Amino acid sequence: MYNLKKLFASAVLLAASTSVFAIPALQVDIDGGTYVGGAEESVMTSADSFTTYVYGDTTSSKISGADTYYLAVAIVSADGSSIAEGSLSTIGDFTIDGTTYSLAGMTYGTPPVDSEFKDLASHDIYDTYFIEIAFNFDTSTQYATQNVQDNPGGPTAGTGMYAQAFDISRIGLADGYELHFDAYGLTDLCAAGAGPSCKEKVDVFAPFSHDGGTYTVPESTSLLLLMLGLFGLVAVKRKA
Repeated sequence: MYNLKKLFASAVLLAASTSVFAIPALQVDIDGGTYVGGAEESVMTSADSFTTYVYGDTTSSKISGADTYYLAVAIVSADGSSIAEGSLSTIGDFTIDGTTYSLAGMTYGTPPVDSEFKDLASHDIYDTYFIEIAFNFDTSTQYATQNVQDNPGGPTAGTGMYAQAFDISRIGLADGYELHFDAYGLTDLCAAGAGPSCKEKVDVFAPFSHDGGTYTVPESTSLLLLMLGLFGLVAVKRKA
């Protein structure tokens, strides 16, 4: 379970803030999601079925309809931390655009898969289990430019931004595990005809404050017990 104190504190900070942020070349958003600051700095959802979007800024030289980009979907523990290799026998499963994924089909480590330069290694959710989904932006359709830190929750009508949608269900995911989303594109470091030893490197990625994830809302009874426990501690302290 993501830290509720972090969620509530972040909501208060966001309500009091009217900061304007720069627009990254790539961003991750979630339909109906909420931007959570603090230690998370991600667009988050507690829904079991939802749409995740990757946004591409049409004014960026790093965004093109001809280039291939990737959505990485990683498994993290309920508190958002990484998972040790070999520590899992199953995670249940989740689906993306109708395809079902389970632990058996995931890679362990840090994306991207096809690069020795593990450019997302500084993101502290890795190493963990993940999959990569390759896609190209449909440049025939644009949406209004937005920044997920200011305006999360899905694209709106307008121009200036591409949006690639992924329909996701985590209904089959085992308790205690959540999904995390990153987006990036790769560049070829090889000159023409340089041979198979050449490598690719991340050329553009959604900053870690512009990625996404899921969290589970605790049952109402659990919240009630937590509140009663806190009131009890306060009462004991006063008597003392």
